[in-house]
Amino acid sequence: MILKFKIAIIISLFSSQVFSSYGVARRSFEANGLKNNQEKLFIQLVNAKLYFSALPLMKNILVSQSGKLNRKTESSLSKLIQVVGVKQFETLPNKFLKHINSPNIKYILAKKYFRENKNREALKYLRGISRRDFIYPFAKNMQGTILSVEGKQEKAFWAFEECVNSSNSRIKGNHRDISIKRNKDYCTIGKARARYAERKFDQSDLRYL
Repeated sequence: MILKFKIAIIISLFSSQVFSSYGVARRSFEANGLKNNQEKLFIQLVNAKLYFSALPLMKNILVSQSGKLNRKTESSLSKLIQVVGVKQFETLPNKFLKHINSPNIKYILAKKYFRENKNREALKYLRGISRRDFIYPFAKNMQGTILSVEGKQEKAFWAFEECVNSSNSRIKGNHRDISIKRNKDYCTIGKARARYAERKFDQSDLRYL
């Protein structure tokens, strides 16, 4: 009860002009004996929609901890990514990210390796993301893109197909999520381009090229 009260006070300070500096807020957070409860504060900040206050706290969690993120923290990280994107986390060194067991972090690592043309490493992390994970439709998009770049058009097509299907399932549950709708569109285009690259023109809808 006391812990919840302290967290509530810190959150109110995060949202006030007095605590516009994250550094000041963090010092207050530690001074109130909450240093070992970073994840609880992070979850509360996300629930309060104080996303850009939650962002540096999440980064600190990722570089100071290892192992599997608990379910609530993982869920809050997914909500945060929906708002701020994954680029915010791509600046973190791989040596820290590799110690975190999280589908969201696996996606971030895969994206970093893909940009470095390390496709095998990228695919390894993407395969560790399951269908129940928030980031799964986006992971299938990246997987299809990598396979297409490697000339494996048939495999790319089916990765994009799964991307479209999983995106559709997500859209049914959240019509307001623009990012998942855009992801579906990209994968629909990916399917058409994969068939076009195979010269299966009858199966390629030219409207998407």
